[in-house]
Amino acid sequence: GVTDLNGNPVNFTPTADNKATVFYYLGPDCPLCINYSKNIREFAAEYRDKGVNFYGVFTGKFYSKAEIDTYLNEYHINIPVILDPDYTLAKAMKAKVTPEVFVYNQQGKLQYQGKIDNWIVKLGKKRTIVTEFYLSDALKSLIAGEPVAVNHTDAVGCIIEYR
Repeated sequence: GVTDLNGNPVNFTPTADNKATVFYYLGPDCPLCINYSKNIREFAAEYRDKGVNFYGVFTGKFYSKAEIDTYLNEYHINIPVILDPDYTLAKAMKAKVTPEVFVYNQQGKLQYQGKIDNWIVKLGKKRTIVTEFYLSDALKSLIAGEPVAVNHTDAVGCIIEYR
């Protein structure tokens, strides 16, 4: 099963006041997860009071608790963490890379999967200016009770190695 960093079970069933739940697949040693840490912080700060829950998911057994703690502290990421050592969550969501986001609505239905935005074109190639804000757009739509326009993009990042 999945737990938090202290080994406690995590309940991410949305409550009545939740508009959306966001899962970020993260890896402490993935350069893109480091590059997006400011973005993750800002999203949590902006949307937490608007009924959005955020979770950082660390899948597999590659990272020690200390490595994850160091990453979270060093980059000031203050969202609840889910450890997924047996890939239960990753397999259910079909997560492929870090960072990859999954956005679910209040009913627990997947509304968006993929990139946070279009900053990364492909590994090693970044845009100067971000022109598509997929995660932000999805959250704004869900908060407004509207359908999400873009439901899927192909995330770019560090491959999740299933063992």
